[in-house]
Amino acid sequence: VKSVPLTKTFAKVETIGGGSRIGHEFIVRIYEPDANRDSKNEDKIPLRELEYRGDGGIRVTLDNPKFDANSPYLIETGPNSNVFEVQIKIPRQLDGKTIHIGDEYEIRYIDKTTPSNTNEKIILKGKIG
Repeated sequence: VKSVPLTKTFAKVETIGGGSRIGHEFIVRIYEPDANRDSKNEDKIPLRELEYRGDGGIRVTLDNPKFDANSPYLIETGPNSNVFEVQIKIPRQLDGKTIHIGDEYEIRYIDKTTPSNTNEKIILKGKIG
């Protein structure tokens, strides 16, 4: 018999493509097995579940229309894949504040379906290039 430590969360967040550049499209991807509720069809995670935090006190959810997302959801990439994606752009301005090259940002996702029954923050940190 071997003990295996339980992690608090299985979710992971990453970006793919031209991310972190103002006006360039990139993909926000989440690996979230607990959001896969239907093994036959693609599931969805609403963009309001992810928060963008940037320098200068910017704090908005990804459902903000300035992100020009290709969908109001992160959509599972295939039945039972556990991988959810959306394509967005970093705008020049958010929440009335200008985003500058060199600004740091975070994309936060709160995993509410953890094995430990706690809400865990999954944070992706980046820098505007």
